[in-house]
Amino acid sequence: MLDRKGFIVSCLVLCVGLFFCWMGNSSSMVQLETLKIPIDANRSLVGKLYTPSSPLKSDLAKYPVVLLCHGVSSTKEMMAPLAIELARHGVAALAYDSGGFGESYARPFSEDKNLDDARAVVAFVRAYKKNLDPQQIGIGGHSMGGATALNLAGVDSRTIATIVLGMRGDANPIAPPNLLIGGGLYEQFHPPRLMREMLREATGSAIAEFQTVGDFAKGRARRFAVSPTVDHLIEPYDPLLIEEVANWATQAFNLPKQPLPPIAPVYVLGLVTTFLGGLATSAYAIQGLGMRSPSQWKYLVSWSIAAIAGLWLLLGITGAIAGIWASNFALFCAALLPIANYALNVPKKLTSALGLVLLYGTLILLAYGLTNILGSVDELVRNPQYVLSIPQFLLQWLVAMLYSRYLELRASLFPVYSLGLQPSFWFALLFLPELIEPSLVLTSVGRLGGWGVAWLRQPLQIRIGNIPRRTVVTIAGLLVVLAIVLFERAQSGILSMATLGSSLGVVGQLALLPALAIILGIRSPWFQRLERWCLDDDV
Repeated sequence: MLDRKGFIVSCLVLCVGLFFCWMGNSSSMVQLETLKIPIDANRSLVGKLYTPSSPLKSDLAKYPVVLLCHGVSSTKEMMAPLAIELARHGVAALAYDSGGFGESYARPFSEDKNLDDARAVVAFVRAYKKNLDPQQIGIGGHSMGGATALNLAGVDSRTIATIVLGMRGDANPIAPPNLLIGGGLYEQFHPPRLMREMLREATGSAIAEFQTVGDFAKGRARRFAVSPTVDHLIEPYDPLLIEEVANWATQAFNLPKQPLPPIAPVYVLGLVTTFLGGLATSAYAIQGLGMRSPSQWKYLVSWSIAAIAGLWLLLGITGAIAGIWASNFALFCAALLPIANYALNVPKKLTSALGLVLLYGTLILLAYGLTNILGSVDELVRNPQYVLSIPQFLLQWLVAMLYSRYLELRASLFPVYSLGLQPSFWFALLFLPELIEPSLVLTSVGRLGGWGVAWLRQPLQIRIGNIPRRTVVTIAGLLVVLAIVLFERAQSGILSMATLGSSLGVVGQLALLPALAIILGIRSPWFQRLERWCLDDDV
């Protein structure tokens, strides 16, 4: 029998997600165009141009434009919230994939090549004959893209505005022009204290956050905005930083200021909620089939989902529907397949399984949030009002991380999805295990997870005695390898004692401390009681 309570809750989640998508939809205000930007005869960049839907005042008028550069392990879609809000404020935005990322040409990572790509995009915009003003160009970026923005603004004197999120670099009172520095209170790589040092270098004096100094007309305006609701990874999704970027661009281009609250983060929340609600609703609908005759539906459901995904891919490849929507629906089917098979195989455990996913997800979120909060205690003491923003930080981090990792997965499985559709070989492998043996994936994950949790909950035993010779040799060998790697990095100039200490601190904050907190949580009696409560529905 269908679990009506679970089905109703999942339907409510789906409806809430669809409502947020409707509230945050910008299609009536922003026009989107995918562009192919040539580097040479064999290489090109792919970008997306966001322009205001409102018509220009005259045939001769054109939009000022901001180029947006993404960070490492990211794509142009990561910058979409910023681009949408810029367009809503009357500024065109061109977000593009740097070489080696997303849909652009393949190459090894290189900061010099990143700069070359940015210069090629600037040249493309200046030669663009449609609706972009070649004399009104700004540059912005996040993380790696922020470094590219600083480098480009340093060599191109015609840049009107420079926007840098989550990155610090060289700046003085003259260059780069009209500099906005943005960061998060929980920034791991470039914490607020280091960003304030950059601000002092850029202004020649100590000024407070959210204080604008300098003259826009002379290109010497400066400002530092710090958001209490983000860390390094999710800065392009933060409403406060998005609003700061949009307002800064309108001032730099001398446009009238428009009091428009950001809607792009609402749309992102809607997409994530709709995706998760759609998975849960579909799983509960399929659960009813499993309650009646699981063996009868076992392979039929698997192959039906795969066939539907294949049909959408075919429509995307042939151009019948947009490649990006075809890839999104195909990935939804890939996520639904193991969940649907699990619901058919063990229908009475579906609600318990979803409860455990929610429980462990909450533990991971709290562990990560706690370590970030502890790493920013000095900033919280300095600004105690920011404590009230901690719940928003946790929710915003969860939504933005799910969405950004989804974008990264899509880019890795679909080398082309904006100008056509080209799935990779790896995408087919997502379906293969479940088509061969339905419910294999989640059943195996459940067993491995249960074994891992049981192992972590073993009583601690500290034994002091003779250490086996093999263990000593292994540890010594690993230490030698580590020393060689560190020496090679130091000789090449990539690593110094300062950067080593900083890197170890970031690793501790992003990985080691959250892992320790998760282990302590799993071993705690209160967590085990919650776990048993989630399993009460098992029969």
